Amino acid sequence: MSLTARRYALPVCTAAAFTAGLAMGLHLHSKGERKSLTDTRPAVAEPAGRQPSGISPQDSRRCLVSALAVMDPEERRQQIRSLAAQAFTAAPEAAWELHREIAGVADREDYCLELLRTWASSNPSAALEAAAALPAGRLRTACVAAALGGMAQTDSGSAIEFATTKLTGAARESALTAIVQSWAIQDPSGAAHWALQNVSATGASGCLRTAVETWTDSDPAAASQWVAGLPPGSLASEAVTALVHAWAEQTPAEAAAWISAQGVRDGMDAPASALAAQWAASDPRAAADWAATLPRTMTARTAAAQAIGEWAAVAPGEAAAWLAAKSSAIKPISPALHQSLASGWASTDPAAAVEWVATLSDPVLQHETAAPLFNAWASTGVQGLTEWIAQNAASPLADSAREQVALNHSDEAPADALAVALQITAPQQATSLGQRILDDWKSRDLPSATQWATANPQSAAYLKSAP
Repeated sequence: MSLTARRYALPVCTAAAFTAGLAMGLHLHSKGERKSLTDTRPAVAEPAGRQPSGISPQDSRRCLVSALAVMDPEERRQQIRSLAAQAFTAAPEAAWELHREIAGVADREDYCLELLRTWASSNPSAALEAAAALPAGRLRTACVAAALGGMAQTDSGSAIEFATTKLTGAARESALTAIVQSWAIQDPSGAAHWALQNVSATGASGCLRTAVETWTDSDPAAASQWVAGLPPGSLASEAVTALVHAWAEQTPAEAAAWISAQGVRDGMDAPASALAAQWAASDPRAAADWAATLPRTMTARTAAAQAIGEWAAVAPGEAAAWLAAKSSAIKPISPALHQSLASGWASTDPAAAVEWVATLSDPVLQHETAAPLFNAWASTGVQGLTEWIAQNAASPLADSAREQVALNHSDEAPADALAVALQITAPQQATSLGQRILDDWKSRDLPSATQWATANPQSAAYLKSAP
């Protein structure tokens, strides 16, 4: 016997493991079972490649004790699932009854779901009957969904009929998702078509995404052809999002090529941005290169900004060098990319980010880039930013920093925000920002704002002089 088919050999079921298994969540109901539970005979691993052989109910209990004693969560899960498959092979009903002796919620769910997947593939009606007989709650919802998913492998119509006529609420939604996922493995176009036609049906709102993602996992070319043929609209956008998300996990370059081939098409902004972010996690340069070439300016801007933001978190210097080399060729989207880089860089090394912003020769671009940088810095470490301002008092960048500090304080401490705003060395910038903060304060708390103006007549008069 092997408690974990193919990957793990079952440890010897010792008395110590028995005791540990009880502590980890095994219920005992019969004194007559104790002898087999403490049997110390070692398990025998299955030869590689062989399906798990059946084991007796007594051996199943003994091995369950050993599995429950495993402390590593992943190995424990693997052993419990393998045991479920083995126990089912020998005696399905007895294997199912064994779940009642597992106290841990997560362990019981792992065992039940694995057993039901096996059971439903050979006798879906019996598996569904057993799952439906469970007490109401999360376990029954998950088990009924698993049983119906198994039924859908051979009879999707009956599975859907049961879900739509017998289930309500979260149970129906969970079941329909499992059915469509299983159906899409066997008949992806049929599952996707049903999901498309029934997207407004109760509990089926997520089925289109499930069908497309499952289809993409096995045949992205066919899935993308089907999605491309959908008429424009919200359903097409949802399908595109699902397609790109699943495809990007496998081959992001292929997903990117497909998006590029769609040209200027509605509903591509969000999927393109999501793809750029996913791709950038493994290859930010490739993601940025691709995003910058997208034909629609808005799509290119949002997607490239996502890629640059991801890049900034791991290699901001490389991202800055790339942006410097590309800026002249991507002028319409360049400011957004500078801002994304500055914001991302500020989260890891704001001082270095400021040094980079200081090298920008265009004063307008520098100011626009500094705003998200100092905003991020002020949100995470205002003390460090305050010290930096003190060291760089008379500079346009210091004024940009003061502006962000003032804005970050304006809601909770408007008097402090005004004090910082009035320290800005550029008069027009200082009065404009100060007046905005004061006007907002008046709209929320007129007595306090008036009291501040009375106590600070010179500052109040200075703000009124703003053009």
